[in-house]
Amino acid sequence: MEEPVHAGCAAEELVAHVPLLVIGAGPYGLSTAAHVATCHELPSGEIDVQLSNGERLVVDHVLLATGYQPNLANIGYLQPLLDRIETSDGFPVLDERFQTSVPGLFMPGFVATHDFGPFFGFVRGCPAAATLIVAALLDAD
Repeated sequence: MEEPVHAGCAAEELVAHVPLLVIGAGPYGLSTAAHVATCHELPSGEIDVQLSNGERLVVDHVLLATGYQPNLANIGYLQPLLDRIETSDGFPVLDERFQTSVPGLFMPGFVATHDFGPFFGFVRGCPAAATLIVAALLDAD
């Protein structure tokens, strides 16, 4: 029996609830009606993928579109402010300096990606975000 690809990371558990995007050999495209049941690397390097709907694919790559959805209500210390923080699709609405609708409350990082783009969801975006936030704080004086 072939070993699952990335067997050490419990692939079946991870992919059980996420959409599937298959790229590579054959006429495959986007499938959201099924999830990956199993996947095994073939001697050729291709991946044999068994979907939950019974379909079997042999592909070059499997990408998981796991995504994230912010939920400010899960952040306990924000509870007293939730009714004052304007949101859009669950993300806080931020001004050009990462400030929320609550004066003095700034939110860089993942929650800033809705207004600033994906770069600011990564550590690499922190220096730029910090520069903008510090400028806003200095201008407030």
